[in-house]
Amino acid sequence: MIKSTTSMRTFLSEMERSEKLYNHYLTSGHTYQYAVSLKECNLYLQDVINRDMDGFPLEIREAARKLLHHYDIWLRLWNEHNATRDFKPNDTFVFESLDRFPKRAAELLSEYYRTQSLDILFIGKKNDPNASYAAEYVRQIFPRTTVLFGGREEGFPEEILWWQGDYIFSYLSPWIIPESLLQRAAKGAINWHPGPPEYPGIGCTNFAVYNQECIFGITCHHMLSKVDTGNIIEVHRFKVLANDTVYSITQKCYACILKSFLSIIAKIATGDSLPQSTEKWARKPYTRKELNALCKITPDMTIEEAHRRIKATTYDHPWAYTEIQGVKFYLK
Repeated sequence: MIKSTTSMRTFLSEMERSEKLYNHYLTSGHTYQYAVSLKECNLYLQDVINRDMDGFPLEIREAARKLLHHYDIWLRLWNEHNATRDFKPNDTFVFESLDRFPKRAAELLSEYYRTQSLDILFIGKKNDPNASYAAEYVRQIFPRTTVLFGGREEGFPEEILWWQGDYIFSYLSPWIIPESLLQRAAKGAINWHPGPPEYPGIGCTNFAVYNQECIFGITCHHMLSKVDTGNIIEVHRFKVLANDTVYSITQKCYACILKSFLSIIAKIATGDSLPQSTEKWARKPYTRKELNALCKITPDMTIEEAHRRIKATTYDHPWAYTEIQGVKFYLK
């Protein structure tokens, strides 16, 4: 395994620079000045790959050899053509080569450098199988991943506030992540919310059941200090069936979240741009105070209203209650 983050990130930036230089070379009429810059870039990439070769796993080593073979042929032909005369910066500089650029090998090598170099902070819900699975997966893809699990009753651990890296992934996190920590993620902080943009905040599934929604979903979005307000990356929706409950809808959300999570991880690993949804959050986030109020059954309510509230606030057990002279009585 390559241990130098500088080497990894320099390779990625030089590979990107190489592509840009090649495009400039094509659009400028194949001029010598861009051919020279491209040669310098390729020499540097060749040197980095040779230096890191022993640290590559076998499948990546094969891709590296293909890329080195291409560079060897390309540089030899470049030097031979350059020796034919004294080229000026704006002169045309073109030579023939039957060896095509091994695009797939370059993609594999770039993906390897990228996944090895990114520092990730994964924050998830304690004792949740979905969060545990996601954490283990992201750790396999990005070895430099710090995993943190917690419960809502626990305070946010201060020792992690000094983390600094590239991405924060919030997967069913029980905490509101401090703004100071969000700012320490250089490339972004991403959250997967178990509700569509119409239902930000806490208890979104409960309110959807109460409102008798026919469509629900999940939202992947960038994180800001205020909960469920950041720009939306993507939304996945599904039908709500007549017999669906808070529990069953939540399980559908978890399945959609995992699908979205794996898709976003793949895009980050391969260097693809993240989606940019045109959807916006539809309202202010629901609060725990509103959810607690939804659980309360009062004598003046109709039987229909009481049943709606009971269905909307039952997960593994009912949360609904009535209160008599300050004493709360919960359903069993």
